Amino acid sequence: MNRSTLIVMFIATGMVVASGATPSLALSPAGTAVEAKTRISQSEAENIALGKVPGGVIESAKLETERKKQIWSVDVKMPKSKNITEVHIDALSGKVLSVQIETPEQQAKEAEADRKKVK
Repeated sequence: MNRSTLIVMFIATGMVVASGATPSLALSPAGTAVEAKTRISQSEAENIALGKVPGGVIESAKLETERKKQIWSVDVKMPKSKNITEVHIDALSGKVLSVQIETPEQQAKEAEADRKKVK
């Protein structure tokens, strides 16, 4: 490697570190590892979701790709309720993209659709 290549690599590494982007691994629907550059950690995404559902308890949080965008999908359960509130959060900006309440019937349909995607 020549000196200019090393300098470029050093600068590029510094830019990645300075940007705050941290690589993490997520599983695609096919079950293969996908590297995602996220600024929002799972813990941060969970805290954002709890801000949208005060008094809720985190049921699950998954890093997903939807419409070529990395998002955190966080399921929040309210005590004494069978419904789940699903909060989608942009994994780069932390912006809440959607908040949806799902009944047990809707949850079952979504789980079935996810099982079919894997096959």
